[in-house]
Amino acid sequence: MIPESLAQEISLIALIVLYSTVLAKLVPEKFHIALNALIAIIAILLGFGFGLSAEQMGIALNTITSGIFIAIIATLLICSITVFLALIPPLRRFFIGDNLSKASGKLIAFETAIRIPFSTALIEEILFRGVLLGLLLAHNSQVTALIISSVLFGLWHIFPTIKTLEQNKTTKKIIGSSKTKASAGVLATIITTTIAGFIFGILRIFAGSIIAPWLVHWSINASGVLGIYVAKKTTHFSKT
Repeated sequence: MIPESLAQEISLIALIVLYSTVLAKLVPEKFHIALNALIAIIAILLGFGFGLSAEQMGIALNTITSGIFIAIIATLLICSITVFLALIPPLRRFFIGDNLSKASGKLIAFETAIRIPFSTALIEEILFRGVLLGLLLAHNSQVTALIISSVLFGLWHIFPTIKTLEQNKTTKKIIGSSKTKASAGVLATIITTTIAGFIFGILRIFAGSIIAPWLVHWSINASGVLGIYVAKKTTHFSKT
């Protein structure tokens, strides 16, 4: 008979994998924010149902300020690196090739201030560093919990990566019809996001709250929009 703790972990992982597939394949993008908010609430309630406390899930109110200083320092570093990369001519095309490079100011503001922090970063932190990591830490060592949650976080990015490779003009041109190059791109993203997930998990454990990894996660995703803006402005300036 499977131990209750293992059954809880397997069921939660299965639900996350199922949700990832449904979100990517069946749900129109315009409904993602509402659905993600609903899933975040369900995940937290499920965590309580598994016997986890708010502290174990990193969502206790008394831990909100934990790690904010670290997150601010990390955010400044991440944005600085992104701006530096966007200023390098050979790399500029990857930013300009993104769909958001031709987006309106309102859309960019929406992406940066609403969709990225609340529909992407927050839901992922609640799922992976909140409920899942909290459940894994309750029954396993820190290293085991971090590895499992991080690998799953990496696999979570398979569908979004495929979509990005298909839509970004520069990557689409480089990859062409090569399945090998496309697979390599997806694998590289899985490895990168797995490592990022491990770092986010360490931040979550160190701060005792998902606030720190959430802010860092937000800054990483939003820095891409900043990079697009810098690349566009620099390209325009160099042409004049």
